[in-house]
Amino acid sequence: MNLTAIASNDAQHELAALAQAIAHGHPDEGLSLHLTPAQWGQLAAYLNLFTLASGQMLCCQGDKDRTLYFVESGNLSVHYEDEKGRIRLAIVGAGSVIGEGAFFSHRARNASVQANASAQGCFSRRRALAHATASRKSCFRGRPCCSSAAARAASPARCLA
Repeated sequence: MNLTAIASNDAQHELAALAQAIAHGHPDEGLSLHLTPAQWGQLAAYLNLFTLASGQMLCCQGDKDRTLYFVESGNLSVHYEDEKGRIRLAIVGAGSVIGEGAFFSHRARNASVQANASAQGCFSRRRALAHATASRKSCFRGRPCCSSAAARAASPARCLA
């Protein structure tokens, strides 16, 4: 996986594409996140870009990290293997949010995610987004901007990775 910080000269383009993907994403796979361009600008400081080639892994079942992924383009397979070896699969695409289960629950990832074709998006780690919501100057202060993902995290059957 290729990870980079959002450069200020690319920030507007990258965030516009991500905002568009989230606004038009499937309601069960994304966030109801309606931000102004100024709010997206503030959020950019807490996001990094990722790009995946076909077949690359985004995250693996059992990983213990607290990263939230926002898919801008491409599609990814979500694989979950239970204790009996049964596998469940979901395909997610632009506008999807991945990793909210581990992000909000402090638990290991419950699924692996792999790119079916090239994909890109942004990610943020829990500590960075916590700082965004706690900052006195932040438009996110006291706002549960990820409330729909938090609700999904409470329902293990609907969590993605």
